[in-house]
Amino acid sequence: MSEEEDIEREVIIGWIEDREAYAIRADKILEGKEPYFKFYDSDELETSEHVARISFTRVEYIEGGEDGLPGFKLNKKQVKIMVEFFESECREENYRECTYWQYGIVQYNKENVDASRDWKEVTKKYLEEHPEEFEGSVVLPIDLEMPDYLKFQISRQHWR
Repeated sequence: MSEEEDIEREVIIGWIEDREAYAIRADKILEGKEPYFKFYDSDELETSEHVARISFTRVEYIEGGEDGLPGFKLNKKQVKIMVEFFESECREENYRECTYWQYGIVQYNKENVDASRDWKEVTKKYLEEHPEEFEGSVVLPIDLEMPDYLKFQISRQHWR
């Protein structure tokens, strides 16, 4: 798959604008990686110079990726902006009762399991009662609690 096809496959969770603009995207899970989202240092992939790959389930960066951009660690301001964004009410049509965190989970699940399913309705209870439907898939429950990303060890360090 070319880098251009990979970019088209990603689903935008949202844009953050607070003096600076950032894009957050759901991504197909890479083999051997845990569920994560991407935080770009720009609101457009074409102008991004770095990307932070961040775990959905714990306060941890994920190294590597197929987008060709070097990784970076968010500074304190970026982490705060990201958390506030995720905690805010989603403005996407049909998802206004969700937070952007929940919308991100929905987009992640659509990318990785079944885009036709109404992922707002797939709750932790449903996942527990029907595990056979999701065998071999990494599905995040809509009620997954957001990790305390404010505990990130802040650094401007970049890696390749």
